[in-house]
Order: sequence, then structure tokens, then C-alpha cells
Amino acid sequence: MGVLGLFCMDSHYEVSARASAALHYCFKFFVNQRQLVLKSEEERRKLLKNLQKNFQADWATSLQYIVMFFKTFLNPEERTTIFTLCVKAMTAGSRYNTWAPVEMLETIIDEPLPELSKVPELIETIHNNLNHIKDPSAIQVIEKTLQELVQKYPDEVMLMLITIQDNVQDGRLWKILAASSRSYEMILSHLLKRLKSLSFQDPKEPMQSLEINPVLASRALHEVLLQSSSKLEVETLYPWLYMALLSLISFLVFEGGSQTFYKQPGMPDWMNPVSCTIESLKTLISSAGYEYQVSFMQNHRTWELLAERKEYLEGISMIAKSMTMRSCWHIRPIVSLIFSILRGKEVGSFVTALAVFAELLRDAEVAIMTDETITELLISQIQKDEPVTQQLVLKAAGNFGIHKDTTKFLRMLQPYILNCCYSMNSNVVAEAFLALRCIIYNLSWTDSVILLIEISCTLRPFFDDESEELRYNSIDMFGALLAKVKRRFLMVAFRYQVHCSLVPLMFHLQDENTGVAHASRDGLCHSAKILVIPRFKAVCIDKDMFCIGRILLVFRAWCQEDNGDSAQALQGLRISSRGHIDVCGH
Repeated sequence: MGVLGLFCMDSHYEVSARASAALHYCFKFFVNQRQLVLKSEEERRKLLKNLQKNFQADWATSLQYIVMFFKTFLNPEERTTIFTLCVKAMTAGSRYNTWAPVEMLETIIDEPLPELSKVPELIETIHNNLNHIKDPSAIQVIEKTLQELVQKYPDEVMLMLITIQDNVQDGRLWKILAASSRSYEMILSHLLKRLKSLSFQDPKEPMQSLEINPVLASRALHEVLLQSSSKLEVETLYPWLYMALLSLISFLVFEGGSQTFYKQPGMPDWMNPVSCTIESLKTLISSAGYEYQVSFMQNHRTWELLAERKEYLEGISMIAKSMTMRSCWHIRPIVSLIFSILRGKEVGSFVTALAVFAELLRDAEVAIMTDETITELLISQIQKDEPVTQQLVLKAAGNFGIHKDTTKFLRMLQPYILNCCYSMNSNVVAEAFLALRCIIYNLSWTDSVILLIEISCTLRPFFDDESEELRYNSIDMFGALLAKVKRRFLMVAFRYQVHCSLVPLMFHLQDENTGVAHASRDGLCHSAKILVIPRFKAVCIDKDMFCIGRILLVFRAWCQEDNGDSAQALQGLRISSRGHIDVCGH
């Protein structure tokens, strides 16, 4: 049918006339053989009558029948044969010889494309014959055909293009697909859908249909982005593609899913899923106009960090940090998408979304977007016994405390942050202390008096901890907290906490860690300043532990008159210090 259709345009009249007659006999054969596709016997007779009437029809009439029979009477494999025949016929050389296949193919694809089979073989035929097609109109219709095929069979087309790219390193077909705004946008949307799909078919089971998996989707995304200079479509879908690639990296590296892909159909043995996905992320960021981010991450070994499970979250932090360097204008839509992922309304890695959000909270614009709903979500996560999630929430709380007008949300998080200081996981405790340090250094005494008092109650038990790091951090932060105190705001509860801290601070002046000793002296100086104990501050600056103890005992009576609670605290000092003071002869 295809060959006869092409010969209808032969330059010799006799050849074209006989081809036309043969083509109509071919049509009649199809009508009689496959009449079941028609609704009734009457419809069949009418069609045969029209064919008899148009026995010596011209090319235009024959072409109309070819298109009608193509859609109605041919099966998918036969339709593919017609496409293949037209593509090969376009390589004949002269424009006269290529006119018929161009017209035939153009008329066929102007209609909605019916079902085809063996699409990968058709794509391979197009690729193998593309260099031999010289006529501009033929090249144009081939490009349009390829774009129509990718619209209807995106997985099969892109899988074949990846195979061609791997075998011969030829990206011409990718360039044709990226040249059309309509197909380019459709490809990006389809690849996004595949990137977000992490349910994989068992390789032992036969594949029902060709479907591109997330890693191959990332590879296809890399190839198609390289072939287009258009940024509009990329910018539109950037937040979703960005988070989808990060979530896929999280699945491969952090959740250990990389081994799953080595057995996936269509995956070459040499392809490393992690490296492939990271390369796609680089290309995406560059395509959106953020080349400086790629340079920043390259200089800070971000790509290497992302590929290692133990350093993955650090790599995610570096990625988020690069976004805030020059106020990336995609930050707001990305944060909105992160909120949807955290609420479970959007597909994505919860841990990765939380890690990005925690780092982005350093940006004031992101802090403004945070509301009570997100804060309650953070609270629900920090209450779970999952160290990784707890650390990320604590990091978010610390960065949240950098900004003004966040006291309300910090008050909501504060009990849970303080509770994490007593976690059995040392990493959680360390992150809780970092969060407290951020809060202390960025809150004023008048912002939240109660908050700082409760922090002081939490810090004091760690003064005598076995860990030098915890001793130093707790004493140093306590001193920073005291430095913010104004005497006119000094409450009885806080005065009691300060008095109770004097004994451990005094003894830690001789701590084996010089940093702890120095922080303890600073803490005593700040205590002397806010308690207004005569001569105490001068003694704390340069005297030893025993001189400081003697001064405290001398003024014990004065404290007893001033406040009974303070006297009780200093009574503990006298009992605790008695042995040392007697030995020294004071």
C-alpha cells in the first residue's frame, strides 16, 4: 500500500496510472478482508462504490484514501511499516522523488496519531537515514514526526535516544525534540513524573510496557537540557525538577536504594545511578541560570558529599546555602514545595526537604513564610525518636532564632529543644546546644525573659558533665546569657539560678580544659555584675578559686538578709568548700 501510494506520483504517466489502479484494488482488498472494522454491511458497500467511482483518481484522492485506510484498516505494526517506508523514500535524492513521501507523512501526522508498534525501531530508522535526507521539507516533516512520536510514546522514544547516545554519541535527535517549545515542555513534565515515581517493577517479571525509570529519566533530562538554550520552560518547572532530583539522590544514597537500579531493564552495566543523577542536577542548575551555584558547590566538594551516605546531609546543606548566596529567585516556590512535601501533599523525600528548609531558614524571606502550622509540624517531628529528624529540626530552630519577631515560634519549640539536651544520642545533644547558642546570641533579654530563664535551668546540670565539649558549651552559653541580663529585669527565679551556679563555676576554674576554666571565669564575672556583690567582680578577674570562695563566704550573711533562697545556695557553697578552705588556712 505504501509503495503503490508513492508510485502514484511517478513521472511516467503509465507507471502512475497503473500504480493508482493497483492501489485501489489494494483498498478493495482491505475493505473485504477487514470489514469487521466497519459499523455495517451498508457502510462497506458504500465505501466499495466510492472506490469504484474513483478508480482512476488523482494523487490527492489517493492520498485521502491512504490516510483513511492507514487509520481504520491497518494494525499498529502495518502503520509503522508505512512510516518506515516514507522515511527511507525521502533519501532518494531529488526533491521530485521525495515529494510523495513528504506529502503522505505530513498528511498522516496532521491527524491525531493512531497506535503504532515497534516505535524504537522506527526511531532507529529515522536516526540511520537522517544524514541522507537533504530536502528541507523532508527534514522538516521528519522533525515534526519525531516530535509527534515523543508526544504519544515518550518513554519508548527517550529510551531509544539514550541507547543511541550511548552507542554512537549522537545528540541530533535530542536537539530536534528540544527545538519545539511544545515537545520540550511535555518532555520536562513527563520526566518530572518519572523522577517522582520510585515504585519499580521486579526485573524477574516480563515488562508489560516500556517505561523509563527515575534514573534513566534523570539521564534523559540531562541530555535534553544540554540541547536547548531556552530557559522559560526550565524556569517554570525548576522547583519541582530540583526537589525531585534531590529526592532521588536521597533515595539512592541516604536510603540505600542505588542497588535496586543495577538490575533494572534498560540500565547499562556501566551506568552509576548516583553519578548520573548528580550530573543531571548540575545541568539543571546551570540551565536555570545559576552557574555560580555550580561553581560554589564544586569548590566546596558538594558533589562528593552528596555521593556519600554519612556526608549526604552536609552536602544538602551546602546546596541550600548556595541558593541564599545571591538570593536565588526560586527560593520562595521551592520553600512552598517543601512545605507541601513536609505536609505529605507532594511526593518527595521528607528528610531532604527538611534538611533544605533547615538551612534556608537563615534567609529572612524564608523565616517570614513560616507559620504556626509548620512550627507544629516541626514539633511533631522532634518528638519522634529519630535522631536524624531531631537534628534537622534543632538546626531549623537554631537558624529560626537568628531573625527578629520569631519569639512566638521559639516559645512553641523551646520545651522540646530543652528536652533534647537530655537525649541519649550525643549528636542530638550537640545539635540542641547549637540551637540554644543561636537562640541565646540572637535574643535580647527583654524579648523573652522566661525563655532565657528556662534555658539557664537546662544548662546548669551540664556544668559537671564528663564531656569537655558539653561542659564548655553549657558554661560558655550560660555566660553569654548572663551578659544579656539587665538588673532591672532580674527576677527572683533567675537570681536563684545565678546563685546556684556560683559553686560549680568556681570549682571549674581549675578544670583540666583551659577553655572550660576561661568560660567559668567569664561566667563568674557576669554573675558578679548582675548580683552587685562588692569587690566580687575584681576578685573574679584575676584571683584563684580559693580567694573567690573566701569572698563568697564573707558576703554570705549579706545575701542571707537579702534573699533566703540565695542564702541557702551559699550555704551549699560553704559546706562544699569547707575542706579546701580549711586546708589553705583561710
